[in-house]
Amino acid sequence: MINRLYILFLFSLAFSISFDKYESDFYSKKPILSYNSNNVSKNIFKSLVLPGWGQYKSGDYKKAFVFLCIESIAFSIYYNYDKKGSDLEALTREFGDKHWSFSTWIADYYSFENSNYRYIFEREETGTYKELWEGGHKIEFWYDNATYTTGDNTQFRALYDAILCPTNGNCNDDALNSVRVNKDHHYYENIGKYDHFFTGWDDNGDIYEFQKSSGELIAMSPNKKQYRSNWEDAAAFNRVADYALYALYTNHVLSLLDILVFSKINKNNKVNYAINTTYNSNNKMGIGGVVLTIAW
Repeated sequence: MINRLYILFLFSLAFSISFDKYESDFYSKKPILSYNSNNVSKNIFKSLVLPGWGQYKSGDYKKAFVFLCIESIAFSIYYNYDKKGSDLEALTREFGDKHWSFSTWIADYYSFENSNYRYIFEREETGTYKELWEGGHKIEFWYDNATYTTGDNTQFRALYDAILCPTNGNCNDDALNSVRVNKDHHYYENIGKYDHFFTGWDDNGDIYEFQKSSGELIAMSPNKKQYRSNWEDAAAFNRVADYALYALYTNHVLSLLDILVFSKINKNNKVNYAINTTYNSNNKMGIGGVVLTIAW
């Protein structure tokens, strides 16, 4: 969190934010932020450090109140939801470490080749059972000081045939247990999201078919379901934290812009301006842009 706030302080003037990739229903067709300039302010540094501070020192209390309220609310939301997301993600990873393993995935992968659930693991184009090394998503691991990826059709396959499971699918437990997996973010996402890694769950024998809202059929088990639910909840918390962080960025930019540019324009009260956000139904955040109005 400290690193994020440091970046916020240092780069708030330089960055503009795009909200296109986030989903939200919190915004209506009313302007998200609207205010008018009337007063002169030279407190640039104060507004850079804390939005509204410069406006308050210049006597523009209403505008200072708006900026300070946005800052305090956005920071509170960011802090709480960032902590919730981080804590839940850590617990979810612990759950995955306990119930999913590389050795189980390798040893049980072909156990569904002749089962009633074979269709879930088949290639859509040919209807043949997808080989262990043919997954579109990969896990990186180390064996005997060499680096491998599970999607390598040559290197990983050769390791599987020669060392991991050399005799008709009978796997070498000692070799499997000596594998070290790179448990990065992609790893934790892959084991819960893709059917190719389903057999790594320790309750894969309790498999059942689950239909997503898109109509796609996926392999599910109680532990995988719990893991996916927690992972999605953590991601939802992190998205809210991101919304709040971007609100902080925007608040800093607008406060500094008010002091740095528009206060100079309005120093003799001959010019008045207004900044409003506009609504766009095609944007997931509901933001269509910013409208600047200058009157004299």
